[in-house]
Amino acid sequence: MLMLVQQVVSFKTVCIEELVVPMKVISYNIRGLGSSEKRKEILKLVKHHRQWILCIQEPKLEVVNDFVCVSQWGNSSFGYSYRPSVGASGGILTLWDSAEVDVWVTRSIDNVVIIQGHCIKNGDDFTL
Repeated sequence: MLMLVQQVVSFKTVCIEELVVPMKVISYNIRGLGSSEKRKEILKLVKHHRQWILCIQEPKLEVVNDFVCVSQWGNSSFGYSYRPSVGASGGILTLWDSAEVDVWVTRSIDNVVIIQGHCIKNGDDFTL
């Protein structure tokens, strides 16, 4: 069994101007997605928790494409945004379940990826 250096799994409630929007979000510092074992661990995590949004910190990838995202999310509908790895910065990859959330804006600034959208089932807007 693969031992990951650090695993941070969190389910968060996102607050927007005193409005509480319950969401299933996982944030994971993977410290590199180069090995197939780490990619398999992420996919198992995704299938087990069925989160709406997955934030992968430090994937250490300069290029992210649909193939990389399918290997992390599976074949269900998804969207993604990423900040590439540059030098010592490991980058950020954010994926979301497009059946649960509708993301209309993504921004990549410095070491941050910001997504804005709304929850499809209840129509609540969010910024993450």
